[in-house]
Amino acid sequence: MTINLQLNQYGAHKFPIDARGTSKEWKHKGIFGIVLALVLAVVAFASSAHFGIQYGVKALLIQHAESTGMDWAYHIEARAPNLGKLVEVEPDSKKLKTPDGVEFTQMINGMLSVGNIYQVDVINPDCNCEISLGTYAAKQLGQAKKMSMSHTHNHSEGGHGSSYGKHAAHGNHVAKAPSQSAMKHVFENTESHSLQKLSSNLKGRYPLDGTYAQKIAKNLNHEILLHSSDGKYQPLRFAEVFHPVTADGNLSYILRILVDVHAESARFTATLYKGAGLVLLLLLGAFIYPASQYYASSKKKRAGDREAHFLANHDVMTNVFSRNGFQNRAPKLLQACAEQNQSAAIFLFDIDKFKQINDYHSHEAGDTIIRALADKLKASAPDGAHVARLGGDEFVLIVAGSDDKSIDPKTIFDAPSTIRVAIDDNRQVIEAGVSTGVVQFPRDGGNLEELMRNADLALYEAKSASGRRTVEYHAQMSIEFYEGLDLREEFEEALNKSQIVPHYQPLVCMETGTVQGFEALARWHHPTKGILTPHVFEKMLNDHEIGAKVGAVMLKKIVKDMKRWKSAGIQFGNVGLNVGEGDLSQPGFALNVISEIVQNDLHPKDLAIEVTETCVFGPNSGPLIGQLQHLRRAGCWVGLDDFGTGYSSITQIKQLPCTAVKIDKSFVDEVVNDHADQSIIQSLLELGRKLGFKLVLEGVETEEQVHLLKSLGCEIAQGYHYSRPVPASDIPALINRLNGEMKHETPVKNVA
Repeated sequence: MTINLQLNQYGAHKFPIDARGTSKEWKHKGIFGIVLALVLAVVAFASSAHFGIQYGVKALLIQHAESTGMDWAYHIEARAPNLGKLVEVEPDSKKLKTPDGVEFTQMINGMLSVGNIYQVDVINPDCNCEISLGTYAAKQLGQAKKMSMSHTHNHSEGGHGSSYGKHAAHGNHVAKAPSQSAMKHVFENTESHSLQKLSSNLKGRYPLDGTYAQKIAKNLNHEILLHSSDGKYQPLRFAEVFHPVTADGNLSYILRILVDVHAESARFTATLYKGAGLVLLLLLGAFIYPASQYYASSKKKRAGDREAHFLANHDVMTNVFSRNGFQNRAPKLLQACAEQNQSAAIFLFDIDKFKQINDYHSHEAGDTIIRALADKLKASAPDGAHVARLGGDEFVLIVAGSDDKSIDPKTIFDAPSTIRVAIDDNRQVIEAGVSTGVVQFPRDGGNLEELMRNADLALYEAKSASGRRTVEYHAQMSIEFYEGLDLREEFEEALNKSQIVPHYQPLVCMETGTVQGFEALARWHHPTKGILTPHVFEKMLNDHEIGAKVGAVMLKKIVKDMKRWKSAGIQFGNVGLNVGEGDLSQPGFALNVISEIVQNDLHPKDLAIEVTETCVFGPNSGPLIGQLQHLRRAGCWVGLDDFGTGYSSITQIKQLPCTAVKIDKSFVDEVVNDHADQSIIQSLLELGRKLGFKLVLEGVETEEQVHLLKSLGCEIAQGYHYSRPVPASDIPALINRLNGEMKHETPVKNVA
């Protein structure tokens, strides 16, 4: 689906754009956000992983050094139980005792040949002296040609050092064990000096830290330390393992074993980094997939939001703003006009009799009319105007930005009065009228709500005045509107207080002058204004809801009056009750009427239901006629009131189960002098006789009319010539008066 998001001032589409697509700006923002989040996540993970790996490698190396170094330490301790005695210092000479070091040297050289151990130091904490054997000394002293014990003696520094090694380039060759005399020479000539001084003279050895040696001597704790070097004399990564050896609970000596952990460090580091890399890849995979899904979802959501925003503010069928779009846009335009001291005009349009167009020509024809009106408004609207469809057949146009305080609507916009469209493949042309209400800002209202309310009043005035014209709002319309509201409230209160009562006007036999029946007419017994005719509250009766309430009140009062008359032996014929569309549209109306009749001991033929043409021959005629047929089958009479004022035809009259047709007063007013009216009445009389219904002439007021109508063959009449409508209490006297004036004794007949 492609919809347009670029609109002109009317809200119409200009350039088609895929609403599901994403603009470059949003796309770049989305990608940048995801990449930034990904980079930050990777940096954070790499940093934490790096420190974690370093910590882990250190822990693993310490564990490895402890395992390796302590194993060898226990190995040395187990195989040299007398080592502590061998390094004792002679009290007199202050020199180390001469041990038999051949076996000891062989054992150490065997350990050094394994490769992990490259230096072993035996430390005597009492004299702070040491014996050191290792592999890196030969490389430093340049004695790789002799894989034998080397001895370094330095009297100038006040100390001596010893070292045993093998070729640095061939770490897997075991050095030749030194002779006993050589070992003896070493110990005999090693004087007791400070540990720090001795350590500083050992070329190719990792210097001893006196602090740790003294700490171990004091606490008898094992210590494992990690170190790094430049790789010149020691491995790049190595560990010191200190092991105190005790005898009978006393410290004999300290073993310091230097473990080459460079290979393990590289292996542990590579393994952990590979693991971290794998975890990172897994995390990236776990992040990228949902991130891509989220991005795709966000992309669709943004497109959906734009489409929803478009649909929420524009009418798809007509390509103009919708009610929501107009309500969002119009206040901003009015505010701009107020700030710039300018005026604006709002035109409200409505298609006349649009419902009938839908009913008679189909909704497709109605839609065609709507689109045609929208196109016409857009084509004729001035620059800067905004057109919107408020719903159904109602449109609005706002023109803002005029410097004139008062605008002549005709000068800025020529509102269309008609719309013509062709339907059925151009075989039929429909012409629809357009009514327009106009308001001006700020003269007719200070905000959109007030302006639209007043425009609606002007539109109602235009439609009431036969439509097809433009009406500009004036203050009197609001006055009349609020008076109507007050009247409605007062009238509804009158219904609740039983102030709406029936008055009865007789239907008289023109030949004999006797009463044939009555028509019940609603009157408002106002507490201060007296009896008010329907002319005052006619608009209330046109409201279906209020009209139905009036019908219900009238029905109850009429049947009670008829019951009282019948109990008094008064022959009233039957009484006609006027009902409207509001009454007949109630599903249970017919049953309710019959129930009221039966409950008051009456017969259905005592009641006549009178309806107008506009009521039963409108768009919803089917259900309404069905209610009348139900009542007719039950025995009620059915009369068609005010015939000639609507748009019924002879064919439609045949569908109505009527027993009488009442000719509207307009045909009787000029009947004496108008031969056309006389011909119409004669024709209707003949039609009535053939179709089986009686003809009643309404509005008979003069003796001349009576004589003429009698000569034309009319039988029943109603009008002021016989009586004005009177309350129920006056009916007995009225019947006696009219029947007393009859020339011959004739029984009262029903109008039907």
